[in-house]
Amino acid sequence: MATQGLVETALPREGGGPTGPPMRAVPVFRQDVVLHPAAGVGIQAASVIAGSSIANELTVIATGITGWEGYQSRYIFLQTRQSDQVEHGYPDEFALQVIGADLAVGGQSVTFRIKRLDGSGGWGQQLQVDILLLPMSLIP
Repeated sequence: MATQGLVETALPREGGGPTGPPMRAVPVFRQDVVLHPAAGVGIQAASVIAGSSIANELTVIATGITGWEGYQSRYIFLQTRQSDQVEHGYPDEFALQVIGADLAVGGQSVTFRIKRLDGSGGWGQQLQVDILLLPMSLIP
């Protein structure tokens, strides 16, 4: 799944100050529900292709996370990997940070930031980010 044609948009930070890192919304391309929260605990895995970035940081909104409407996500874990599952020898190192989740009815998204740690530039490979959600309680 290529990310050609995606546009990175600089967004203003809170308070109207300088712009933040580029941002893009990408749809989830794979979801697996292991346990549904109606059973008392929920586990779901989802994956998105975040793609490449010309900047050192990229904020991503993973959209289309379904099945959890009305549940609050207590824990969200992220992992980055090469999307084609092939070792290319890239020395790139990344940090991932969860910014927020909107899993309420009509929401269905998780927002996170990717930052390259081993250099000040962007990256060229098509990064895949895997998301593990543990939504465990109803939103009041």
